[in-house]
Amino acid sequence: MRHVVLAGVSCLLALGWWTSQINYARAQTPTVPGSAGPAHYPTGDCWIDSATGKRVSTRPYGTGFGPLTDPNHAHNDTTGQNYNQEPNGNWIDSQTGQSVDTRPDTGPQSSPLTDPNRAHNQTTGQNYVRVPCPPPATASNATASPTPAPVPRPPIGEAGLDFAHFSPSAGASGDQFGLSGSALFPTGNLSLLLNGSYHNTTVGGLRTANWTLGVTPFLVNGLRLRLGPSVCYQSNSAGSSSIPTYNYGFYGESYTDKQFTLGAKAGGFSSSSGGSSGWYSGIGTTYYPNPNFGLSAGIDYNRVTTFGGSSETDYSLGLESQLSRKSPASLYLRTTYGAFTGFSVTKVNAGLNFHFNGGGVNTLADSQRTGVPATPQCMTALRFQF
Repeated sequence: MRHVVLAGVSCLLALGWWTSQINYARAQTPTVPGSAGPAHYPTGDCWIDSATGKRVSTRPYGTGFGPLTDPNHAHNDTTGQNYNQEPNGNWIDSQTGQSVDTRPDTGPQSSPLTDPNRAHNQTTGQNYVRVPCPPPATASNATASPTPAPVPRPPIGEAGLDFAHFSPSAGASGDQFGLSGSALFPTGNLSLLLNGSYHNTTVGGLRTANWTLGVTPFLVNGLRLRLGPSVCYQSNSAGSSSIPTYNYGFYGESYTDKQFTLGAKAGGFSSSSGGSSGWYSGIGTTYYPNPNFGLSAGIDYNRVTTFGGSSETDYSLGLESQLSRKSPASLYLRTTYGAFTGFSVTKVNAGLNFHFNGGGVNTLADSQRTGVPATPQCMTALRFQF
């Protein structure tokens, strides 16, 4: 049965990669700077700071980066077009009266994300979202402020279901089913990540329950770096007995460019049952051939320093595909090889993730860089999973 499940998920992932390639190619179709560009909101296009919800100044594409002589008029030296800014913030072609494509007026550091409705300032770390401009002033609202009230950011989180199969080099194999969830609370440059999971594992007729909880507050430097401490709890229980383990350390993730994410973690762990303790470390990377498809690889090491000492090294490879920009769901397949002294375990797991980011985020890469990180923040040693 497990081979059928894994084969089916592999086929779906292949289909997802093919579909994501088509969607990505369509999304890369260029627009003429200063033209109508993508579909506009009926009241025109404005931009807000995604952290504060406050509107920022804008200008039409193709009008350079220097300050405008007149903040309500702009000129495209290449096409000769002239633009006027309406009182509600919308920019129009002065000859046709049609709305034109705009960007935040934050200097040459403002760069688009894979979603054309979002932008990022590499110098200040600010993120921007395209929103409808307020309705034009009328007799009934002429005295209203043109700046809208701050817009609260939608909830950010992730939920998942997964299945795994363990194959040890000696002894009985096992299966594992479970679910997981994460919630991210951003507050300016500081965010708080909470995550948890439950898995039921059966090995040779023995059934165990595995619980995890984690708390990671981290500093955010735009879309380039996330860094902070992590405190995690893990418990394996069978019947009336349980073995709780705590791990604590530091976690970091860096986005070197639009296609690569690098992550690292290190810390210590201890068990309140039996008195075992030790330390762990790990590195990982995710490569995005296109924004809706990710390939990951990682190496994790842990060492128990009590009872004579023992070590474990885990090597992992994985892929994840979001089938559509309109869907928050993604499928993933991952394999991990755990090497112990004179012993090894191979784990293959497949699952379904749901990403909830809001704010115009609709690609896998942007979901994992602005929401719940792709790199696990807690220790993921196989020795504590069954």
